[in-house]
Amino acid sequence: MEIPLGIAIVILSVVILLYHWITRNNDYFHGKPIPSMAVKPLFGSTGPLILKKFSTTEYMHDIYWKYPNVKVFGLFDALTPIFVVRDPELIKKITVKDFDHFVDHRPMFGNSENNNPYSMFGKTLFGMTGKKWKNMRATLSPAFTGSKMRKMFELVIECSDSVAQYFLNQSKEIHEVELIDLCTRFGADVIATCAFGIKMDSMRDPNNDFYDNGKKMSRFERLSVSLRMIGFKFCPTLMGKLGIDIVDRSQVRYFSAIIRDAVQQRQAKNIIRPDMIHLLMQARQGTLKHQDEKETDEAFATAKESSIGKANVTFNMTDQEMIAQAFVFFLAGFETVSTTLAFVIHDLVMNQDVQQRLYEEIVATNDALEGKHLNYVTLQGMKYLDMVVTESMRMRPASPFIDRLCVEDYELDAGEGLKFTINKGTAVWIPAQGLHMDPKYYPEPEKFNPERFNDENKVNIDPMTYLPFGIGPRNCIGSRFALMEIKAIVYYLLLHFSFEANSKTPDPRESTIQSTYVMEINLAACIAALLIVILIYRWITRRNGYFHEKPIPSMAVAPLFGSTGALIFKKFSLHGFIKHIYQKYSNAKVFGLFDAMTPIFVVRDPELIKMITVKDFDHFIDHRPTFGNSENDNPYSIFGKTLFAMAGQKWRDMRATLSPAFTGSKMRKMFQLVLECSDSVTQYYVKQSKKTLEVELTDLFTRFGSDVIATCAFGIKMDSLRDHDNDFYDNGKKMMRFERLSVLLRMFAFKFFPSLMGHLGIDIIDRDQVRYFSALITDAVKQRQNKGIIRPDMIQLLIQARKGTLKHQDEKKSDEGFATAIESSIGKANVSFNMTDNEMIAQAFVFFLAGFETVSTTLTFLIHDLVTNQEVQQRLHEEIVATNESLQGKQLSYDTLQKMKYLDMVVTESLRIRPAAAFLDRLCIHDYELDDGQGLKFTINKGTAVWIPTQGLHMDPQYYPNPEKFDPERFNDENKANVNPMTYLPFGIGPRNCIGSRFALMEIKAIVYYLLLHFSFEANSKTPIPLELRKGFTIVAAEGDVWIDLKAR
Repeated sequence: MEIPLGIAIVILSVVILLYHWITRNNDYFHGKPIPSMAVKPLFGSTGPLILKKFSTTEYMHDIYWKYPNVKVFGLFDALTPIFVVRDPELIKKITVKDFDHFVDHRPMFGNSENNNPYSMFGKTLFGMTGKKWKNMRATLSPAFTGSKMRKMFELVIECSDSVAQYFLNQSKEIHEVELIDLCTRFGADVIATCAFGIKMDSMRDPNNDFYDNGKKMSRFERLSVSLRMIGFKFCPTLMGKLGIDIVDRSQVRYFSAIIRDAVQQRQAKNIIRPDMIHLLMQARQGTLKHQDEKETDEAFATAKESSIGKANVTFNMTDQEMIAQAFVFFLAGFETVSTTLAFVIHDLVMNQDVQQRLYEEIVATNDALEGKHLNYVTLQGMKYLDMVVTESMRMRPASPFIDRLCVEDYELDAGEGLKFTINKGTAVWIPAQGLHMDPKYYPEPEKFNPERFNDENKVNIDPMTYLPFGIGPRNCIGSRFALMEIKAIVYYLLLHFSFEANSKTPDPRESTIQSTYVMEINLAACIAALLIVILIYRWITRRNGYFHEKPIPSMAVAPLFGSTGALIFKKFSLHGFIKHIYQKYSNAKVFGLFDAMTPIFVVRDPELIKMITVKDFDHFIDHRPTFGNSENDNPYSIFGKTLFAMAGQKWRDMRATLSPAFTGSKMRKMFQLVLECSDSVTQYYVKQSKKTLEVELTDLFTRFGSDVIATCAFGIKMDSLRDHDNDFYDNGKKMMRFERLSVLLRMFAFKFFPSLMGHLGIDIIDRDQVRYFSALITDAVKQRQNKGIIRPDMIQLLIQARKGTLKHQDEKKSDEGFATAIESSIGKANVSFNMTDNEMIAQAFVFFLAGFETVSTTLTFLIHDLVTNQEVQQRLHEEIVATNESLQGKQLSYDTLQKMKYLDMVVTESLRIRPAAAFLDRLCIHDYELDDGQGLKFTINKGTAVWIPTQGLHMDPQYYPNPEKFDPERFNDENKANVNPMTYLPFGIGPRNCIGSRFALMEIKAIVYYLLLHFSFEANSKTPIPLELRKGFTIVAAEGDVWIDLKAR
């Protein structure tokens, strides 16, 4: 029954978290003074586009006109909030004036930090971000100036003339051609010669490798590519981390090899050719610099370079980055330019009057050349050709929208009272297609009319409304090349041929969307679902083979549950599980397991434990972030701000700040408060009329622990035995009910998604209890500050710590319990640490958790040990009586308690058999080379964790003969000197040991002293023998109630 329930809880937890994650930002625009489109889970506002109801061009036109009177509106592209900016002035602000806030594109197909050799797109100029993009832009920009185009023009002319001659040499007068095929073949040949340094002729050799690989690479309708595209849309960061690229690896290998071979040949033979490879080689060497250009006719659509592109920089371009630039040049030339060219020719087919006038300009230009080749300057001077190309790109820009990622919070002020923040991590879309087809800027926008761009009219065009190559510093670097290529082939073809429609020519007025979109929706939904399942499974199992490369044994791994499924499904108690796995590899010093999805190194060897926890502590300074992190500013997220959960320098500073509060001298001052509680509990039972009292130990000691913490940590006196239902105790009980479904869900979620839970501001503790205990502390601090109250308790010490007046002082040597954790130099350092209110509250909070549950559970175990070992109880009673008599009526003091050797031996042995923490954990924060000096050597990688199996060590007969026997003599003066401190770890080890060990031992010993002075502990019919522990990955506690009899002496 437990297994299905456990599975159901995990599945429910995952489903809730997935839904929460998917919909977490859905109300983002509700707090902005702008309209926004409806949002569907997973698909956002772009469902019709994802499910192929619209082309991208149609979708942009449709949403642009959805809000015709607004400057900005919101939508969601899948899970990302997008601000769609329609207003030219705001477009200028975002893309030009305040460009530094919007310097990047969204990371759609990878990122430039991914070192995977097959991950290309993120290393292109388009995919790069921040400073790296700025440096690459400035490095490459000189390769795309007019002077460089002049030098490269001859290569483009050869390709253009070759295509024209191919058709001229045919015997037919009329050639039926498919434009996309023609234009991609021409584009492939141009890119082959200009970017890859090889001559191709894809018209005469239709199946050449270069063209075939290009076709394969641009077949984006393939299922595998569709899955990747959906993956990049929904999980771009994950896809990048998995090393997945939009381009197939076989094509990456093919084109990479061409570039590497070309570069090697040119370097070896000193070949110079006016093409892109040569320019990239110059850029890499740092010899390609911006020079002042003569003013020449520029096409209207040409993107102007900004000061960023003209900067002189030194940038060390890697091989992969060099290859990636040629790669994106190929994709742009093969697909984008060829598609634009096909649109231009189709526009000429459908507008014969325009075609005739353009033909006349071409003939006149050719006649003027008097048999010479067409040159770059002459082509630039052809005004009507430029007007035609410009108008075609207005109607169908290659990119229907321009995107920008917000890299810093940006306060957008649109005037007229419209003011709001565009938050870091959101994106902006500039709807180029909508702007280009807006009659406000272009009357009769559906009409193909090149005259819009004649000399008289083009000066009236707002540059923010004509964006075929983008806008601002992040515009298209290759606009000159693209326009040169398009114009050259149009010139040569139209010089020799007219473009005519035939029966197969598509009418642009007819929709290209098929009526089978319902089938496409189902397919798309299936693809999305399949992709999500695959990605989730791959994410869950991505590290399952981690230990296979380490020279250590490792436990089997089940998806999602790792190696701890038996614990999650409550087949073991936590102590039982740790003991079980410790004994599983009895001859190993280290073995591996997975706690859910985290690789864990379980270290069994005392010498290696010492290396990790003491000698090389700086590599293992932190705990795993199990229930939050200290950087979360949510006022209800408390656990992450406790000393236990803090990390790095913040933990060091807090440890040094708090450590002076837990010295022996501070315990002496606080001891009176603990005595009052201990005596109060004892007197409560002494005054009962019965000689034998039946008590439930867990209830007794949580009430005692609650009272001790109330007085010592919160500065209030409670009496939970006489006032059973006091608020303090009730709130503590509610807080500690970890078996509740809501808490179980949170515990599972923290195990599987700790970072996400932290970002969502979810804490393991209910907000009601956070509010209650926070108010107690805040009120106590205010009262003391206002009234000058001083009391020897934890609040007073925290106030002093916060002021910086609590410092370490030399302590007199005195008897300490064997289990006492020794403070390291880190805790004794003098630091200045500004403790926030929340951090101060959090320290009192964790003190409560430890006292209410951990110390009370330890006391339950200890008394049970005395019940089942009457001879030990009798000897301990004799020591207590002797001590009491020696006091001669005086109160017990801290130093006297510390000198009680047999009491210390009993407590020490009980903590050995059932330590409060069954294992210790450490997070590896730097890669660590573990070497045992005997041939075992491997790396513990950053981000993995180490477990020290305390319960296993404590019950190992190698260190403790007959370990199941309760035998305090193990820790007498003669024997305890032989105990290896790395095999006895009830309060941890090293600088990150338990700061409150002295307090815990003082509290435990004090109540045992008073109770055993007046009562004996006896078993009754309800006493569980042997004592069973609660099963599952939960707090350590007895399974069920632990009843005993208190018999008055």
